[in-house]
Amino acid sequence: MSRDLVIRAPAGGDANPHWVLVQDGRRKRSGDGVPAVPETPYDRLFLVLPSSDLFVARVPLPARSEREARQAAPFLIEDELAAPVEDTATLIGPADGDGRRYVYAMRRELAERWQALAARIPARRILLVPDVFAAMDFSEDAVLFADRGHLLLCRPRADRPALCIEDALLADALPAALAEAKPDSLAVADSIDWTEIVGIPLPKPRRFAAFDLARAIAALPETLIDRLPGFATVRGGGASWLTVLSPFRRAGMALAASLLVAAVLLGAEGIYYQSQRAAIDDAGTALFSATFPGTPAVNPEVQLRRQIEALEGAGGSDFLALATALAEITRGVDSVQIDTMRYDRALNVLNVTAVYAGFSDFEALARAAGELGVVLEDGGVRQTGNTLTGEFAVRLP
Repeated sequence: MSRDLVIRAPAGGDANPHWVLVQDGRRKRSGDGVPAVPETPYDRLFLVLPSSDLFVARVPLPARSEREARQAAPFLIEDELAAPVEDTATLIGPADGDGRRYVYAMRRELAERWQALAARIPARRILLVPDVFAAMDFSEDAVLFADRGHLLLCRPRADRPALCIEDALLADALPAALAEAKPDSLAVADSIDWTEIVGIPLPKPRRFAAFDLARAIAALPETLIDRLPGFATVRGGGASWLTVLSPFRRAGMALAASLLVAAVLLGAEGIYYQSQRAAIDDAGTALFSATFPGTPAVNPEVQLRRQIEALEGAGGSDFLALATALAEITRGVDSVQIDTMRYDRALNVLNVTAVYAGFSDFEALARAAGELGVVLEDGGVRQTGNTLTGEFAVRLP
């Protein structure tokens, strides 16, 4: 038995949400505003986000950690946003088997307003679902339906699955959107006057009757909703959770005491690894700034990827291989600090200037390079005071 609350997040300046209680797939009650706090939390809270104020994409986002994925996401979609990145809140979902993730982008003030709304409602799970996703379970390549004065276009299998068109722009915007999408199959709600777009070379649409959006959202498959982004800091209504957990308070206190010692030990280890990671991040930023002078280092990893894309077809892939090899080589020789790095596209070689701690450092680098399968060519060492500066070239065999 499931108790789901489906609440429509207010769009733009509209501050009056609408909610529907769906129990075991059936619509039970509905109303406007925020519902009264129940005695027990809802099983699921579906916060339905308006596509008129939301950008939705499914993008490849390879990253070593969730933190890196969150940092990279805004730069992957910034060209498609209407507002600057710094004014935009970006949420990412879990990666699928191919490393692709759902990404949401919205105005920061809207994200804060919607998050505050969700925090007022106690629920065991909070799920953020675009209104267009009510049609995500359709088999057609494109699904067109109307909701609350807007026309919604859902493309379940596309990387840009959500589009909202104002009713007044239907005659102009819809033909352009469908002509660009070139769907293989099409479903159109009976409530839409299809004569508006007669003449566009599209497949003959399947017409369908109006459906209950709240029930459709609550019935979405778990395989889909488990991949959707969520508010990282929202976990449910605070006071009601204390009621749920109160029978376990004594056991919880005993568990907390037993975990305290482990927390102290893990905390010390965490501080150490955090400092190491910070040092690596700082070194990466410094290396990027030295390699691309005049370019602010906002997110070096993403910016480096863009620099590599700009070099596609002109040795860019070799630059990536050489830069990666250099990072691996120097990682094993702590006494070497990279000063500058210059890529010679004509010779396909990476010229490096580094600061050595001793004259034997280049030999250590050469051994590491040999194990990695790349070639290091010594360019000599010069001594200025107590500082040893060496130059070498990195090339593929």
